[in-house]
Amino acid sequence: VADADGSTTAWNLIKGYAFAVQNGAEVISISMGSLADIPALSDVLEWAEGYKAVTVAAAGNHNFQELLYPAEYSHAISVTGVNALDVKTAYSCFDNHARASAPSDGIYSTWWDGTMGVWSGTSFGTPIVAAAIADGLRKTRHPVTTDSVRFVARTYGDNIDPFNPDYQGELGR
Repeated sequence: VADADGSTTAWNLIKGYAFAVQNGAEVISISMGSLADIPALSDVLEWAEGYKAVTVAAAGNHNFQELLYPAEYSHAISVTGVNALDVKTAYSCFDNHARASAPSDGIYSTWWDGTMGVWSGTSFGTPIVAAAIADGLRKTRHPVTTDSVRFVARTYGDNIDPFNPDYQGELGR
């Protein structure tokens, strides 16, 4: 949904999201965000739940006590960034709506030319959480609701609060 510079419009994001849902996506990872509320995007995330699509979204990299949209929406599993010691990264946004945290520093991935690079940001932790959810959904034998997936994301996992005394309950698990 983004151009070569990683930029997009709300309309392109909504169209891409709807396309993914209509083509059977069960987990949608969104590694971008907006400081501004996008009501139509919130509506699309809610609509997607009827198709049992789970949204995982990056919290943002502004070190605000506020999540970017769509991570702020109740229909998303928001992902904050931590380092290898489960300590909040200096840039990660945080808030009591955060549901999950993931390593977001020193993530190896490819550059545009196919060589390897090292990246940092909540956008790189988000697909880690999305992949864990997708793997869990693949292994389950029972029907799962999006509410139950959000409950598991919020309830289970490592409690990182002891490593982050200034951010109790604001980084997810």
